[in-house]
Amino acid sequence: MKNFNNSIKVGINGAGRIGRHLIRQICNDKRLNLSLINEINPDIKNIIYLLNHDSSYELEKKFSYKRKNILFKNQKIKLFSKKKISDINWSNYCDIVIDSSGILLNAKIAQKIKIPFFFTNVFNQYIDQYVIPNINDKNIKIKKNSNISMNICDVVATAPIIDYFLKKNSIISGHITTLHPWLNYQNLSDNYTASSSMPETYWKDYALGRSSSVNLIPKESSLLFSLKKVFKNKVNNISCFSFRTPLPVVSSAIISLTLKNKFLKKKFLENFINNESVRINSENLVSSDFKKSKSACMLDLRFLKKTKRMVTFPIWYDNEYGYSYQIIQSIKTILSKNYEA
Repeated sequence: MKNFNNSIKVGINGAGRIGRHLIRQICNDKRLNLSLINEINPDIKNIIYLLNHDSSYELEKKFSYKRKNILFKNQKIKLFSKKKISDINWSNYCDIVIDSSGILLNAKIAQKIKIPFFFTNVFNQYIDQYVIPNINDKNIKIKKNSNISMNICDVVATAPIIDYFLKKNSIISGHITTLHPWLNYQNLSDNYTASSSMPETYWKDYALGRSSSVNLIPKESSLLFSLKKVFKNKVNNISCFSFRTPLPVVSSAIISLTLKNKFLKKKFLENFINNESVRINSENLVSSDFKKSKSACMLDLRFLKKTKRMVTFPIWYDNEYGYSYQIIQSIKTILSKNYEA
């Protein structure tokens, strides 16, 4: 069996917004060794440029290249530009693959590759197990051809709060409204919008084609669908809704819950005092102050409102850097349970 302390070799498929965060963070992780990147953009100079420069985050220019290899300090990372993941012999380079391309079909193809694949933002019949970091990752068993979904940023952020109330204080009903930054497939000016996971398909919600830089755009959310993959029917009485905001990064969610038992604020906060996945904030901060937050979410005490059996509060979360960090930590938890420590 592979020894986890010997460093796990990782492949990344897709070097978009999330993929680049994963690349940067894995390159700085002592227990993970990034050995291969597959990105459909064939221009290695452009890939290096995007790894070293970012409009939302301050970065150190640490990446370079030589021939078809990306260089980071003493690391040499093989680069492929294959549109089909089946065109790469992943097992020659990697122990696991993290797919951050968002292409739904890859989950079907991955079943035949015989190497564990971890997917971001993918939900379909080809996924074997659904993981929420900090919730069920310690119980995941992987096989050579495992397809594991690491869920979406909204689920990673809200799940620790929902999990607490499910265990401590039964939820009668609830609603979650998420405020999510724009995504790559949205438009600067009004136009039609193509699906990022199925490029030949167009969104039927025409509002998503409106200018992302000047509008709050209402949309249905996949949050509840995703929560049910782990919490099952325990969250049937929760509804959700979303707005796309004219911001590049950092999300917020407003959680309102009606509870079976009396809400005890002191016990609620005590549960998260030493909890690394949920941080507590009481400062006068705005969204940009939460950039590069590693936690799953920040619970904002300033706006916590309660009655005897109802509680409402906002949370903040970095939907790119923080989400990527939580994924990596969760994958390491899974690997430590499946490989020898």
